[in-house]
Amino acid sequence: MSKWEMVRLGGVGAVITGNTPKTSDVKNYDSDDLYFVKPSDIAENVIARLNDSENYVSEYARRSCRIVPQNSVLVTCIGIIGKIGVTTSEVAFNQQINAIVPDADKCNHKFLAYAISRVRAELNHVANAAVVPIINKSQFSDIKIPLPPLDVQKKIADILDHASALIEKRKAQIAKLDLLVKSQFAEMFGDPVTNSMGWDIKPLGEITNSRLGKMLDAKKQTGENNYPYLANFNVQWFRIDFSKLNEMDFNETDRIEFALEYGDLLVCEGGEVGRTAIWENEMVDCFFQKAIHRVRCDINICIPEYMAWIMYQKATTTNFDGLVTSATIAHLTGEKLKRLMVQVPPLDLQHSFAEFIHAVDESKTKMRLGLDKLELLHKSLMQKCFNGEVL
Repeated sequence: MSKWEMVRLGGVGAVITGNTPKTSDVKNYDSDDLYFVKPSDIAENVIARLNDSENYVSEYARRSCRIVPQNSVLVTCIGIIGKIGVTTSEVAFNQQINAIVPDADKCNHKFLAYAISRVRAELNHVANAAVVPIINKSQFSDIKIPLPPLDVQKKIADILDHASALIEKRKAQIAKLDLLVKSQFAEMFGDPVTNSMGWDIKPLGEITNSRLGKMLDAKKQTGENNYPYLANFNVQWFRIDFSKLNEMDFNETDRIEFALEYGDLLVCEGGEVGRTAIWENEMVDCFFQKAIHRVRCDINICIPEYMAWIMYQKATTTNFDGLVTSATIAHLTGEKLKRLMVQVPPLDLQHSFAEFIHAVDESKTKMRLGLDKLELLHKSLMQKCFNGEVL
């Protein structure tokens, strides 16, 4: 229980829901005068500084936009609930976002952003998730946060800013290692789009064996023979996130048909199409759902480490050469995946690349352990700050 007064978000400043200027009026978009922030511009799991946006609106659109000034706090309230950003200049924003323009005499904008991050779980609980999670302006305004004196708010924000900066520095170091691997791939194999080094090109179906996983059956999630299985969200680029695993009843036939072997590529069929990780026998008896392709390399022709980076290049540069279907949700069918044309350089070169990756991964593992410690420290500091224990 907080020792400070609990106040409604609507009581610390003006709550404003965004909107989208009419696209039918081309003057709204004929120049890049104002940032137009959408949920995709706000990063997850951090307090984002909003100093850029993918889209803009014109000065002409000002009369039909919802615009907030610098040091406003934006919160996503439809779809992914609770992504938070702080504006560094005035911005317009769409209807999936609620903004708070804090009263500077009552509430520090950085403190407000951290306070909202502490109630993200409550925001998700309040959201109506019948189809798409949504929390309306009234519900959002009624969420309560502790409000210490203004000088205490500023101290809390400074402490948490310092801890956050250390986390972002470590993430940047990890990102640089990813760029190093990307650069090494280009140096060794050239441009995969133009095949600048003239490697042999083969359809993926000729050099790998692939299949989709098993469809989730809600009725079998409480069976006697439940086993963990990987969903789309578990497969991240070059790693598998085991923080949340679903379970389902797999019979003996299923366990054989949908078994994973060391070195299997797990490729997302939908969502962020092509996102790929390599299975390294992190656990026994773990299976995979229908939204994931299991791709097994013919190791006499290609190896998983090289093929995972080919998938990354295809996903980020060519969108899989037009093979992705996107009538409603983008997806890459098994048949089309097999038709994907890929470069096949000599095996010894692929193995040299794999050795380089493993050396970099050792450094990344150490950095991630350090990142985990920093994130635990941040959570501890957050709790102590809001309990008034470190001031």
